[in-house]
Amino acid sequence: MKRVFSTAVTMLVSFTLPTTAEAAIINGGFENGLENWQILGESRVETSAFGSPTVEGNFQAFVSTAFNEVVGVDGNGKEIRGGNAAPATYITGITENSLEGFLGVSQFLGDDFLAEAIEGSAIKQTFTANAGQTLSFSWNFLTNESVGNNANPNFNDFAFATLSNNSQNLFFRLADTTTPFLASGSNTSFFEETGLKTFSYTLPTDGEYTLGIGVVDVGERTVISGLLIDGVRAQAIPETSSTISLLLLGAVGAVSVLNRSLRKSLNGYVERGVSSR
Repeated sequence: MKRVFSTAVTMLVSFTLPTTAEAAIINGGFENGLENWQILGESRVETSAFGSPTVEGNFQAFVSTAFNEVVGVDGNGKEIRGGNAAPATYITGITENSLEGFLGVSQFLGDDFLAEAIEGSAIKQTFTANAGQTLSFSWNFLTNESVGNNANPNFNDFAFATLSNNSQNLFFRLADTTTPFLASGSNTSFFEETGLKTFSYTLPTDGEYTLGIGVVDVGERTVISGLLIDGVRAQAIPETSSTISLLLLGAVGAVSVLNRSLRKSLNGYVERGVSSR
């Protein structure tokens, strides 16, 4: 009887307790590289050896504005060039080769939005979610541009996110050269970094969304900026404690009814057994 009762409680509680459902964002921690993400420009994954800690697991995504630029110096003092950042605006004749085309930003922000930007890189993923789920990710903006009081508005590189579905298109400016940066500078190969920050947005409707995250060079091409991204997820809002209490109360009531029914059945079985003797 005790075993039956315990099993019933376990089953009912598991059915009634709310769970925190995950939306279909795949590889949001980048543990499988950039698999399941579409990329444009200079994009790769990095570990904490890059100089900035990961948020979950061992890897994080990195995008930058580098395009055939000096990205380091080898052991012989020779410059190392690299980077394949994409044009920011529709200037190549092939829409897909620009960030505007890749992210579809010209459809809702107008061509003036990226007119000041020269080049950059971005990643994106389309996922399905429910209203009330919270989209979030961690980010760290890095730059070799002058920042703070010394920032030049003509060279104001910035990091951003875009979010679109069939009814709305949104743009979020995560950081630029006027954003507060770490006073200690950066532990990465960049001069400055904001340190890890969190983006969060509550999704208003059910449906399919496309999230884009990127960074752009503004005003000139020779000074690089970058963005680290990790822990991308869309998490359901947990039920309130009052809702949980009501569900548990209902579960206990159901178990009580089941318990009385089992006792009655067993008593009848015992009585039949005694009378048959």
